[in-house]
Amino acid sequence: MRHLLCCNSMCCVKMDLAGLLSFGSLCDANGAAKFFSGLGDGCEKQTCWKKNASEPLDSIMKQLVESNGRLHDAELEIVSLKEKVGLLEMSIESQRGDLEISERSLNMAKDQASEMEKKVEPLKYERVTLKYEKNPGFKQ
Repeated sequence: MRHLLCCNSMCCVKMDLAGLLSFGSLCDANGAAKFFSGLGDGCEKQTCWKKNASEPLDSIMKQLVESNGRLHDAELEIVSLKEKVGLLEMSIESQRGDLEISERSLNMAKDQASEMEKKVEPLKYERVTLKYEKNPGFKQ
């Protein structure tokens, strides 16, 4: 049993020790022809693979450097956005506090207005009564 392996730019062949010592495979012309043609096929496949590679290693490394730069930029942007979110959260908390104070002030003003209304109603009634008493012909 044989396996073709490619080491860098050279083809290396690894064969089973049993296959190497096999009398039939060494002595048989057809076996030898198959063995050596298999070596050629392996080397041709490797050469073909290298030629058909879509991008050389340098290009891939350049893309990796660019991707790392974009990743770093994205990480910085994330840190910046987290800081902004933190500031917004603090601002929201501050505004919530202001809103609570405003709501309390509004409720106090409503209560005061209600109390004043209670005081004003009798005064309105008393004013009408006084006008009527001063001027008995007065009609509303």
